Amino acid sequence: MNRRILVLLIGTLLVAIPALAIIEGHSPSFVNSSDSERCSNEIEELKLCVENSKITVSSGEQVQIKLVWVNSSDTERRIGNRRSGYSVTVIDKNGKKLIPVFEQKLKERQEQIQKSGEDDKGIIFRTFSGGDRGLYADAKGIEKDEILLNGKMYDYDLTAKGSYRVNISKRVESNEKAKTFEFVLQDIEIQVR
Repeated sequence: MNRRILVLLIGTLLVAIPALAIIEGHSPSFVNSSDSERCSNEIEELKLCVENSKITVSSGEQVQIKLVWVNSSDTERRIGNRRSGYSVTVIDKNGKKLIPVFEQKLKERQEQIQKSGEDDKGIIFRTFSGGDRGLYADAKGIEKDEILLNGKMYDYDLTAKGSYRVNISKRVESNEKAKTFEFVLQDIEIQVR
């Protein structure tokens, strides 16, 4: 009877191990790397980090950059608004700076108006706010935030396969309230396959 259980166990393992390998091949898009956490300089006991500086996605998939604000001070810090206020630059593998889709469409429409001699009063500017909550980092704590590079706020066309480099910065008011500091993250790698 022990032999029968042993044969059954070995047979199950022989089927399970290849199945696990197949499942692992379809793991989430965020790839872990040895330098998975990259941070800005610490200013007034606050710094901005990215959870993963190397992200791989399939073409057409949402590109999500997960951010972490680290507050090592003894007081809560207001950082600004959640998911907005970041300055984002996306550069393709040829060193060309990408223009957000909304800005590209606006530019094309303005060129059409100039060529045709139409009046530009028909152009509507939209802002995306809707429920933007304040972003606060607790004393001696962390606060998570995210940027969707092909979402409403930052609408880059990242459907072309290849590699991209992303730089992110955000201005945060000083504790003294009279000035602001800029937190900068550079060279976040996006691989679109």
